[in-house]
Amino acid sequence: MGGSWSSSHVIAADQDSPTTPGAKCVLVTSLSMSKEDLMDGCVMKARYPVGPLRPLLKVFEATDHGPDEFTVKATLDGAKLEEHHMGDGTERDRVAVWMKCKLEGDTIRGESYVDPEGEWANKATKTGKVFWTACTKVLEDPVRVEYWCEVQGKRYANSEVTGHWLPWIKAIIDIATSRKVHFKPDTDSLHEPGQKSLITDSLDDLSTFDELWKGLTNHAVIYPDLVTTEMSDSEVYVGLDGGIEPPDGGWRVEVDKEAAKIVRTKELSGKLTEVQTTVLHKEPLRIELWRVMADGSRDSSLSFARHTAMVCDQLIKKPDSGSWFW
Repeated sequence: MGGSWSSSHVIAADQDSPTTPGAKCVLVTSLSMSKEDLMDGCVMKARYPVGPLRPLLKVFEATDHGPDEFTVKATLDGAKLEEHHMGDGTERDRVAVWMKCKLEGDTIRGESYVDPEGEWANKATKTGKVFWTACTKVLEDPVRVEYWCEVQGKRYANSEVTGHWLPWIKAIIDIATSRKVHFKPDTDSLHEPGQKSLITDSLDDLSTFDELWKGLTNHAVIYPDLVTTEMSDSEVYVGLDGGIEPPDGGWRVEVDKEAAKIVRTKELSGKLTEVQTTVLHKEPLRIELWRVMADGSRDSSLSFARHTAMVCDQLIKKPDSGSWFW
């Protein structure tokens, strides 16, 4: 079974897998982008899988388990669900997404702790049971994507799977085709010689220093699902309403325009989990970024670069409107 959602992208169910002899997959072809941009789009969508559900979102949690492994959980507000006639009559919250994702080369495997339709919050309480596993693999020469899901060890790639995945691959391709900012991972630091950082190519053709600074310090855009509380002229706390700490931690953000430097400190239950430092360089205009984890290790990895580039893309395109969170 084949199909197309545009003149340039073709999606087909139950295709022979290009990488696993004897297995089937959903295959997306005719993609005019690089493998790297497509993989970046897949990672970003996996990290923030909210999309059209965002107006109903109550809380979003993202927990890193390492440079290539993370868990995301999106809980919808029960009261808002009732307003849209989607509730259970009790204003109970609903877990729409709860997935542990792992990057394995050019493949992303996501183990879901709820079924594809989600689960009511009172029932979605454990991470022990995996309802299904989503597998996305990016190929090159030519650039393609194969997808399948696994349920109790059995692989599926039929039209039902295709229909469920179609909105995701559309979003992934939208992200990949709109890429503007590319970070080079593990690059010699300009700000701290002897260290490694993420550093962009020149952004002079895309923005100015003042515009980029405005975007990088627009906390409501960078953290769209959180609330900003001003602590001083140069410091804010980003968390839940009333200064409450989110389940996965809050951010203390310090800015210094004269030094062209932003420091974001994340804490959970009084313990530091990471410190991100952003420095703008003017000639040429570039962003340098790195983070130091709780154990003191410095991260300027490809995985961190992918996530960061997507955020910066959104800031450059729409500095005063909705964006992915940092």
